[in-house]
Amino acid sequence: MLLQLRRRRAKRIDIKKEADAIGTELQGKQAHVASIEKKKSTQKPPVPFNLSSLQAESYRHFGFKPSRTLVLAQKLYLDALISYPRTSSQKISASVDVKEILHGLSGFKQYGALAKRVLDSGMLTPVQGIKDDPAHPAIHPTGAKPPQRFTPSEKKVFDLIVRRFIALFGEPSIKESRRADVRCDTHLLHVRGLRVLKQGWMEFYQPYATTNEKELPPIEKGDLMQLASVHVTDKQTSPLPRYNPSSLLKALERENLGTKATRSRIADSVRSRGYVLNDRFELSTLGYALFETLEQYVPEMLSAELTRQLEKQMEGIQEGGTDREQVLVDAKRELLKILERFRVMETAIGNTLVGGLQRYWKEKQEIGPCPTCNVGTMNIVSSSKTGKRFLGCSNYKEGRCEQTYPLPQSGEISPLDKMCPYCGYQMIKIISRRRVWETCVNWAKCPGRRDDLEELGKRRKSYARRKMGGESK
Repeated sequence: MLLQLRRRRAKRIDIKKEADAIGTELQGKQAHVASIEKKKSTQKPPVPFNLSSLQAESYRHFGFKPSRTLVLAQKLYLDALISYPRTSSQKISASVDVKEILHGLSGFKQYGALAKRVLDSGMLTPVQGIKDDPAHPAIHPTGAKPPQRFTPSEKKVFDLIVRRFIALFGEPSIKESRRADVRCDTHLLHVRGLRVLKQGWMEFYQPYATTNEKELPPIEKGDLMQLASVHVTDKQTSPLPRYNPSSLLKALERENLGTKATRSRIADSVRSRGYVLNDRFELSTLGYALFETLEQYVPEMLSAELTRQLEKQMEGIQEGGTDREQVLVDAKRELLKILERFRVMETAIGNTLVGGLQRYWKEKQEIGPCPTCNVGTMNIVSSSKTGKRFLGCSNYKEGRCEQTYPLPQSGEISPLDKMCPYCGYQMIKIISRRRVWETCVNWAKCPGRRDDLEELGKRRKSYARRKMGGESK
């Protein structure tokens, strides 16, 4: 029997020696199953899509940016395949003929069997969410056949919308979680398992429904087991995760910032303007400079409450419950106050921003002190002949130092405030499209960076294969 047991802790073990001592004590010992707990839980079908949740789910499964999902959904809407996508509703209104839509979907090869099962069950009341939009219902398919062939991206978004719609009529899924407590002398260990007893709606929403099943082997209370291999894992408290396009959209919607149509543009613009790095939305030096400057001189421009109030008033105009002229007068008065303060201090604001920009570009180019001459600074330099980038000492022009280091040719590079534990050279962080990784400036020769070199070699081979495949086509 192979089980991965974890120690149940009454308190955290902060000293590694203590953890190692416990691991040594448990090694090779015999333990017994002290108790087994079982717990069933039900999970209702997910609620209908509004624009924000569609964009979030599309990013999670396909990596599509919110703006791209909106463009694709708009194209599907113009082809009369889905309802109007710019909606904040999570409700399928009574005016939507769900039976007729399911009959239409039953004519699709990939959805026919699922749609017929829903029709045969007679359970034609979809799950509803909380949010409502008086102008438009939640996003749903129309049941119409596409007038032309889908692009691969359109097909993915359409499939996601259709399967989500069919899943609204499914039964709740039922899961069983099990936890076994294993005792060895004075130490208590545990192992957890999860299995799906009834798929319910998850069967309709495949492959987008995740189960995370982890079944336990057949063990009973009182069973004996041998602790053949005991490993001590060193972990640190993880920081809060950074925003990505999906989580940023949810935060904007939760805080009532932006509209259903503009939130995706907000998520795109903060990156395209250089305020954040990559899709992980790590604030750049430029972003810090802008934030600190506005916070110092005109904090009203950073006010979420001001933005939220304007958005609320504009929605009121759209729904016909707020006077348009009065909103314009109030907004103009408030904005003129802020702009007047900005105008009075624009020289100071400009100088502070310039200083921030200088730090921004300096940090993008300077990595750290030169380890050879200890006087110059290692800068990112692009070769005038090959266009490739590398690290070079700032004393090169004076002929006092010729130290250079190769660099990865893709991704954003920024210095880290630590040294390599293997060779003692400056550590750097590379933020590429697919991942974030850390290495040292001496990575090509560092004895501890072989994994980085192997990964780079694999990526180069993969790129070469894709390029050859494209050329052969």
